[in-house]
Amino acid sequence: MATLRVVREACPGGPLSLSTSAAIEAADPERQLALIAGGSELPDLVTANQGEEGIVELCGLLREQGSASKRDCSASTTRGR
Repeated sequence: MATLRVVREACPGGPLSLSTSAAIEAADPERQLALIAGGSELPDLVTANQGEEGIVELCGLLREQGSASKRDCSASTTRGR
């Protein structure tokens, strides 16, 4: 994500957080997963909106990529379906 790179250059050393809010990408979980999977620049952490469609899969992808720990997304396995 070019935007993350630009922000990191402007504010070196600061952690970057992004939201997974469905409102950002027209509530299309498949498109959201594709965009995140295709990104080469990752945020330091991500806020996962529990209860939104596809949140369990999204948290799994974020953990695989290193943007979220199991603890960060643990609630999604019980509430995100």
